[in-house]
Amino acid sequence: MAIRRFHQKSRGGCLRCKVRRVKCDETRPVCKNCIRQSTECVYGESGPRAPPVSPQPDIQDHHGLYDALDLLLMHRFATVTALQLFPSAEATHVWQNILPVSAHTEPLLMHGILALAGMDLARMDGDAHSTYRTRAFHHQQMGLSIFQDMLQKDNAAQIHAIFPFSLILVILAFASAHSEAAEPSVDTILDIFALFRGPRALAAANYDAISESEYYVLLRPNDTRPPRDLSEEVVRQAEKLRAIGSDDFARVATRQLAEAIEVSAQRFDLRVIGRWPAMLSDHFFARLKQHHPEALVVLSHYSIVLAAFRERWWVGPWDRMLLSAVSHALPGSEQTRLDWRKHQLEIVLDKHAGVPEALDTKP
Repeated sequence: MAIRRFHQKSRGGCLRCKVRRVKCDETRPVCKNCIRQSTECVYGESGPRAPPVSPQPDIQDHHGLYDALDLLLMHRFATVTALQLFPSAEATHVWQNILPVSAHTEPLLMHGILALAGMDLARMDGDAHSTYRTRAFHHQQMGLSIFQDMLQKDNAAQIHAIFPFSLILVILAFASAHSEAAEPSVDTILDIFALFRGPRALAAANYDAISESEYYVLLRPNDTRPPRDLSEEVVRQAEKLRAIGSDDFARVATRQLAEAIEVSAQRFDLRVIGRWPAMLSDHFFARLKQHHPEALVVLSHYSIVLAAFRERWWVGPWDRMLLSAVSHALPGSEQTRLDWRKHQLEIVLDKHAGVPEALDTKP
């Protein structure tokens, strides 16, 4: 008869191991299970609290943290995804070469780029859509946990990881929203707008540190090509915007958006996508949250900026989705009063996106 071996039950394990119902080796400040999972290790209320552990070059330290699917995602990021994020050659070099190397020792960046690649693949492969999407959200949540912890500390010391991840969050927000079955509402779009304020605040507070790093080209892209000419329809919409403002807050918001529309004609500086949402005053942003009719009309013209970057996979049909969201939020009576016509703006969007006009086949 086999002799059953008993072991003393561990009562001093970390909270994470207790929740997972696995044996904790009680190594402090971080147990081996939490090292493998790259998670926060907490020993009760009185025990020491350790931050998430960064994977080290020694592969044994993070054995099991990433699997074959993650290797596929890394390959996708380096060969495809990184090339489609920002248009400038300098920015592409950062996404394709600098970030993956930094991610080797920065879990925050590793989770960020794997999340991007997962969301990119989710739109391409119908059969494995849910697999890629689920893994993308997993890495996004893992990254967010580390990101929130870093924000509580010295930003300047970790800005090389925090700043690019803040940009990744914005891209993920765009990419995930247009892959949902239901189109986003105005409120959902405004929640995404709030993300744009993060990179702007980080850049303003840590400008010197960023300007001395490789990531400066993500903040100040360089382009010597002449800007494209604006179509007459887009020019008219920009002029119409400048005339909408009924008070100082609205006038500033409309002027800034008109300028963003003009800059978007270059189709090079993707900063323009986030510039207007990030620069909105709190007062005007509150009007949008309240679905103020005039403010919603102004918001609808932001779709012109998005249309210029329709070919970017993470932007995609966002211009039409924004227009649709405003159409649902703006009552028909207000649309008539404010002379707002969705179909007219749709024509402007296609013009700005470079969609050729349909040939007239009538005899």
